Amino acid sequence: MGGETYKEFDSASIITNTTEGTVTIRNHTFRKRELLLGVIAVFAFLLVIVLAIVLAVEVGTMKNEEATAAAQMTSTGCDSGTCLTPACLRASLYHKQTMNEAVDPCQNFYAFACGGYAEANPQDELLDDVTPSHQVLMENTERLVYLLESEPDRQLTHAYEKKLRDFMYSCSNHFDKMDLRGYPFIHHVVSQTDGWYLFDQWNASTFDLEASLKTVHIDLWTSAFFTVSLNVDEVDWNKRVVEIDAGGTGMDFYFFLPDFAPYQDVYKEYIRHVALLISHDFGLANNVDRADQFTADVFEVEQTMAAVMLTSPYLNDPHHDEHRLSLAQLTDKVNNTIDFTLYMKELFNEWPNKFNDNTKIVVLRELFFETLGQILSHYLHRDPDGTRKLHNYMMWQLLNRYHHELSWDYVHAKRKFHYMTSGIKDESSGYVYCFSVAEGAMPDAMSAAFIKNFVNKKDQEEGDYLADKIKEELLLSLDSFPWLTDDDRKTAKKKISGSLQKVGYADYMVNDMYMDKMYMQAKITRDDYFGNILALNSLYRKAYNDAIGYASSRKNWVYHVFQPMVTYYNPWHELIVTAAALQNPLFSHKGPAYYNYGGIGTAIARSFIHAIDELGNLYRLDGSNYGSWWSNTTTEKYEETKQCAIETQKGQKLGPFKSIFSPEPYTPNATLFRPYFATTLLAESAALRLSLKTYKKNKAGEALPVGIRGMTADKMFFLAYAQTKCQNTPEYLKAVQLEVNGVFPKEYRINQVVSQVPEFAQAFNCPASSPLVKEKRCMLFP
Repeated sequence: MGGETYKEFDSASIITNTTEGTVTIRNHTFRKRELLLGVIAVFAFLLVIVLAIVLAVEVGTMKNEEATAAAQMTSTGCDSGTCLTPACLRASLYHKQTMNEAVDPCQNFYAFACGGYAEANPQDELLDDVTPSHQVLMENTERLVYLLESEPDRQLTHAYEKKLRDFMYSCSNHFDKMDLRGYPFIHHVVSQTDGWYLFDQWNASTFDLEASLKTVHIDLWTSAFFTVSLNVDEVDWNKRVVEIDAGGTGMDFYFFLPDFAPYQDVYKEYIRHVALLISHDFGLANNVDRADQFTADVFEVEQTMAAVMLTSPYLNDPHHDEHRLSLAQLTDKVNNTIDFTLYMKELFNEWPNKFNDNTKIVVLRELFFETLGQILSHYLHRDPDGTRKLHNYMMWQLLNRYHHELSWDYVHAKRKFHYMTSGIKDESSGYVYCFSVAEGAMPDAMSAAFIKNFVNKKDQEEGDYLADKIKEELLLSLDSFPWLTDDDRKTAKKKISGSLQKVGYADYMVNDMYMDKMYMQAKITRDDYFGNILALNSLYRKAYNDAIGYASSRKNWVYHVFQPMVTYYNPWHELIVTAAALQNPLFSHKGPAYYNYGGIGTAIARSFIHAIDELGNLYRLDGSNYGSWWSNTTTEKYEETKQCAIETQKGQKLGPFKSIFSPEPYTPNATLFRPYFATTLLAESAALRLSLKTYKKNKAGEALPVGIRGMTADKMFFLAYAQTKCQNTPEYLKAVQLEVNGVFPKEYRINQVVSQVPEFAQAFNCPASSPLVKEKRCMLFP
């Protein structure tokens, strides 16, 4: 929404099974989750003891260094004590495992802070781009997977968490799927149509295109001929608008080009194979002729449509009012083969009065619909077999959409087609697929289940406190931002002070009654997976109706709370910090304050800076569209500072990156990328200084963890900042991230940022000749 692109945050056993979800040990019965939590608690206790012993031994060898460190801590306003709480010991262990103390921090701070990260956090087949945020996401996913395999506390039929678990159980129940084979599709889907040519149960004289389209598109939520979506109105982001575009082919339309003939043969064989599978399960053991005709019909219609897609360009500005079409005009474009006014009333059945012949929608490729009308007219009125071809085409869209939800024979057919066209094998058990479907259909339910079982309320409170303090410090510091005029400074203060803070999770996610009501419409049971898949369609349709019928609510959350994210959403003037961003090793409410202020605190500060820098200036203050609120003077002064940030990167290399595609390493032209990084460099260096100011003002005198030699509170703050951004990423992927997404390697980012922060050089006593000490620094405030 709104073009936002910047985001953060990579003998006989004594245990016997009894009833599902419980375990009996001797004469005592426990829930599996209770037993697991007990084991985790004991393990954590033992780990703390071991850490305390290990670190205490190291402390014993560091008496002289500790005395020096104590003097340094006193000089920075910290006492000479050490922190031996479990949270501090955990932080100390993470620091020790991640850093390389042999490196001079003034020479290469990333190598000093993150030099041990790759060895301690190797890549694997599940995660090759290893970063602290990606590891948190993987850990949370594993937690949810385990949780969804257990029984919920609330066993009520309408309870959202029971529906979530019942869906996952039904999806992973391959025993029943194998027994049922293709029957669920025949029973649930084919029964809703007017018969099927493939089963010799179809009458051409009764074919009704619009009735069939309603069944396919609306009742069974499958695209055919075109796609309909709801998007933010680019004229006014406070509104939503219906968009319509080409769609409804079983593979990407460019595969229908002559150059891809081998792929077309694979696709035809895929259609034929699935048609024979479903025929067999219907009871037709020898249905080759009809399967061949079915395949030929589907391919002909899709190939015809693909040719039109290839020659139908997108409009340059389809959201402009002059380019929008009324529903009556769109109906006329398709030669009245489809009544789009009636179609929209059916689709948005809760709000039919919002649509009439004069209602305008966004048509992304107008030429496509003109030609589509000619195609449909040809098949309906001139081709003697045209209605059969249209019917078979629409039935294939349904079969292609749903057959993956049947037995392994059907799953394998789709996976084989994917492998033949992409070269990538899917060898998973299917559980990942089940998880992704549940996440996409019931995202708030999954977030709520995560919060209920894994989130500490105190993390949210501490994160909110942290954001409050950083906001306060920014409002005070804005008076010293020299590039802002007085009027623009007042506007910036108003925007920051009025910003909504979404920290942790939404309150409605911990309200069982609210969450139950959200999913009341979907009837989910443990023993009918295919029925559950169809039930999810009611949620999708409900979401469409709610989006068109109600104004966007700022209480809604776009991001899943189990995914680490810290960002500022400019159109709605809101800071977003998900619960996952408030987890170790990114954050700890019981841990040392430098740990939180250096890491997530800096990310929060950067997000607030983006509310008023050149990114925040892209958005009108009323959230309606793009549009600058800076004066010309502010723009000119900021550009001078940005030019400084571009020039200070001169001499800094990007790469070379080792490539799996070429024996020669790849070295990007750093000159092309410096302007893009300049915005991040200015915002993050300002955020680092702002968070440090806030930390020193609010948390002076805190004790430090043991085991890291010669460190002060300020040094630990910078260490914590860098260690939230360590990475173990393949070289080729770093190049792709840079070229495609504008994501800079973390070593480049961290070293460049600290070089612009005078407090960093002071903390580490860096000589003026050090690479990370710049003669001229480019700062948003002095």
